[in-house]
Amino acid sequence: MSELRVTIDRIEHDQHGNELAVLTFDDGQQLNIPLERLPEGASVGMVLQLDLTIDSSETERRRNAIKQVQSRLFGHRSRTSDQDTREQQ
Repeated sequence: MSELRVTIDRIEHDQHGNELAVLTFDDGQQLNIPLERLPEGASVGMVLQLDLTIDSSETERRRNAIKQVQSRLFGHRSRTSDQDTREQQ
């Protein structure tokens, strides 16, 4: 995997007055993150390397939360029974 690098382009404030760091990728795309998420000592003009990792436990937690909401909204019907009902119509 290629390394992701961004430049700290500038510091801005959002509509609530929170400080944001505007990070710019080499292709010009930008990413805004809360200023406090930058590494200690980071400042405008510095280049950061981004490290993307999979958070398996958080992924599972969110999937379970979505399943619970779906169950509350749609009951305990299975996907297959829903498909069978649609195909019969």
